[in-house]
Amino acid sequence: MDSLPAPVAALVRIMPPWLRELFLTPSAFPDDPRKYARNQVLHFALVGALPVALIGPWFAPISLTLYAGWEWLQWRYLGGDLSDGLEDMAFQSAGVILCVTLFWPMLVPMGLILGAGVALRRGL
Repeated sequence: MDSLPAPVAALVRIMPPWLRELFLTPSAFPDDPRKYARNQVLHFALVGALPVALIGPWFAPISLTLYAGWEWLQWRYLGGDLSDGLEDMAFQSAGVILCVTLFWPMLVPMGLILGAGVALRRGL
């Protein structure tokens, strides 16, 4: 946490422990297909769709911006993989966009991307 800018470090200190742990340990789960799949589904549903569903469509750009900042900080200061951050953003963004537009066919390419990530981790 020493590498974080002071305002970010102060924010991290007041995070609930479970959220702090998620922030400080970015992981692409390169050796665990199940954890990878769970991680991406949670990015889609809990980080992407749920906040916008509860707060409203006006919150979509705020949600996208806040999460982009989260991923950028992990990449820039905590050694997170850029590719993992971009993939997490893709799933979070898809959840936000689906919630706002109700364009359900979006689930097809997201399912394919999820399947590709699982296949990669299984060595297929």
